[in-house]
Amino acid sequence: VVNNKIEGIELKGNQSIIIKVKDGWTAEVTEQTTMPDGFILTNTDVSENKTVTLDANVEYVFTNTYNPDEVTADITINASKILNGRPWNNDQFTFALYRYNKHNAQYEELTRETVNSAGNFGATLTAAIKAEVFTEVGEYHFMVRELVPDETKGVTYDSHYRIFTVVVTDDDTDGKLEIADVAAENAVTVTENGSAYTVDAEPFVNVYKATGIAEVTIEINKTVDTPDGINYSPKGFEFGVYDDKG
Repeated sequence: VVNNKIEGIELKGNQSIIIKVKDGWTAEVTEQTTMPDGFILTNTDVSENKTVTLDANVEYVFTNTYNPDEVTADITINASKILNGRPWNNDQFTFALYRYNKHNAQYEELTRETVNSAGNFGATLTAAIKAEVFTEVGEYHFMVRELVPDETKGVTYDSHYRIFTVVVTDDDTDGKLEIADVAAENAVTVTENGSAYTVDAEPFVNVYKATGIAEVTIEINKTVDTPDGINYSPKGFEFGVYDDKG
């Protein structure tokens, strides 16, 4: 005790200390204002003066809340579109990025990206995943899938889900959340480059197959040129219609 002060008391979470003083003393307890990163004093009114008597003990309860800084993930999503069965003909295919909501056990849509030619895409999906904010330690699941329109017009759409997981940790309790990993779950591969990750989705493959019966009229005209003085028998000529297998 120096000048009626006790300084330098350090307590860990859920620890307590009993200090005995004389009857009638007025006590004031103050927590240090400089705290480790990520910690705040939740109940700031506990440092008020209280008088100690023989009939009543004085209790101070200091509540600290740990609230680390949020984090975003540097993730690039690469995907590609393939249409088999016919050439592209003013086609448009749309894909959506979803984030799993653990509170309602549903995947919730974040954004869509539409392509109208074969090849790679993912710029819109990438912008959306980079904008996602993570505020708690845990695993966050994301899914990319193709949206199937009401009219498929003979196209069978890719029904596989591309899924990856972002792992958020704070093992060092330094007041900042960290992206510990981006893990491949289904139909994707993940490449790590420092703090950046690239998610390569397996190609989305759609197949076109004509359906129904088409009526086609085939008109055949046969012309025979005969040199002078040569007579051909009246025997006719035969024609056949075959499929591509003969």
